Amino acid sequence: MKKYIYIIAITILFMGCNDFLEPEVESLVVPENVDDPELLVRGAFEHLRSSNNSWKIWTNTLTNLNNDEVIKSSFRLPLSGRLWNLATFDHRVDNADVKNVWVDLYGGVNASNHAILVSRNNENIALEAEARFIRGFYYWTLTTLYGGVPIVKSFEDDPFLQRSSIEDVLHFIEEDWEFAVENGPDIPVMAGRITKLTAAAMLAKLYLYMGGCQEHNIDSWAIPVGTKPESAKLVSFSNWEDPRTPAEYYTMAETYLSQVYGQYNLLNNYRDNFRKSGEKDARNSEWLFHIEASATVAESVPEAFNMAFGFHEESAWHFVPSYEMFGLYHANDTRIGNVGKRANNGSATEIIGSFEHVLDVQPNLFGGGAAYVYTKYRRDRAAGLHSRWVTSGMPLLRYADVILMYAEAKYLNGDELGARDLLAEVRGRASSVFEAVDSVVLGELTTEYFNTNFMQELMDERKRELCAEGHRRIDLMRTGMMPTAINALNDTHPTGAEWKGGGKTVRGMKENFANQAYTVWFPIPLEQVNLAGYIQNPGYPSE
Repeated sequence: MKKYIYIIAITILFMGCNDFLEPEVESLVVPENVDDPELLVRGAFEHLRSSNNSWKIWTNTLTNLNNDEVIKSSFRLPLSGRLWNLATFDHRVDNADVKNVWVDLYGGVNASNHAILVSRNNENIALEAEARFIRGFYYWTLTTLYGGVPIVKSFEDDPFLQRSSIEDVLHFIEEDWEFAVENGPDIPVMAGRITKLTAAAMLAKLYLYMGGCQEHNIDSWAIPVGTKPESAKLVSFSNWEDPRTPAEYYTMAETYLSQVYGQYNLLNNYRDNFRKSGEKDARNSEWLFHIEASATVAESVPEAFNMAFGFHEESAWHFVPSYEMFGLYHANDTRIGNVGKRANNGSATEIIGSFEHVLDVQPNLFGGGAAYVYTKYRRDRAAGLHSRWVTSGMPLLRYADVILMYAEAKYLNGDELGARDLLAEVRGRASSVFEAVDSVVLGELTTEYFNTNFMQELMDERKRELCAEGHRRIDLMRTGMMPTAINALNDTHPTGAEWKGGGKTVRGMKENFANQAYTVWFPIPLEQVNLAGYIQNPGYPSE
């Protein structure tokens, strides 16, 4: 019981006093048997979906915002308030969602630390490897949102531990994932868990991020001129102690990806990754890492995934595709169904085996009002929920992402021909819903999507394949494309008519980013700054 109380106490510390006085059901999952390492590791993974502030809603929301792919609809809701601020590069230090995500992620860190300790005490190196992987993933999410954060390794650490530099946090993640590569399981222990190949792929993603942010000098636009050194280092990719160059990071990324490549398969039908009918095959084929959906599906928030996107008219105020997403797909690209008109609250459905899914309606972007949405994730109608509730698992790392990262690493290491062959693999699946590649369609896609600037072509392909999966903001940062991409967003119909779906949001994004690009990093929650005396991120007020 003593251990149980201590875990909760640490979580409360990161919540702050107000949350202690008015607690809600928080995210930390603590099994009854706190000495069972398997249950503790399971709890650390379960934390991914354990509250509103997890990937169920708000962590998922923050990782999908502030890019040229997902925007907040400017239809219906007032153009102000915390959601509007989050979606338009106008983050506030007292934003409740920014604070709640921070708290939730540290809940995951604390659960992972406990699992690591007990696994180590039981000399179970495989479970320790899994626990270190998931701890690294929580820190990966923290540092890609907030920059440098406190590195809490155990319950005995100083509760007022200060923020580490982003370099130190990324190196800490690297150590955890290297351990998982060496000692993790060869096959998942259960659905929603990982293998050593998952860790290898995430290490490669880490190296592409570290190398890219350095090579493209994101500090030049993300850190305001005149920022004090002690604040700048928290989000800076310059003047690191690590002597490795971007080229060395890219080589390491390719090495790890070569170990993963060929060990998984793309599903024949792209859409099966996002429908209940394809979930079992996806687990066994394309998903390297995913969040399991709850076995009990009900509309109560703790029991179902909410992708927080506007999948039907009633929620059109949520998040919608950018104008550019609609023009990104060739007519014969099977992924064109990622974006569409609202699903009419389930009135139109399709039958696949024993599942009845809400039917996607492919749109004419500006014909018919504002209800144009992401139709990528579909629920099983039998679940009895609104169509925006997802009843299948949610992929966090797919084999398609691995192939595209491998293509990128090959190109960055001088092998463009090899990189283009890998692009063809992903596009081959997009050419048909059947096992055989449609060579005619693949030729059309290759011609239509070709760009003499390979990195631009690759980033467009990642956007087509991985949209609304939480990768785009990081992709734009690490490739240095963020300023150009935001500035190029279209806010009106080509005829000059107002785009009700998101035109006002786009104008807000462009204006705010031009004046305060430092908001590519979220602020450290004011409550945490006041409680622990943290240095605030560059550009933000400390009070």
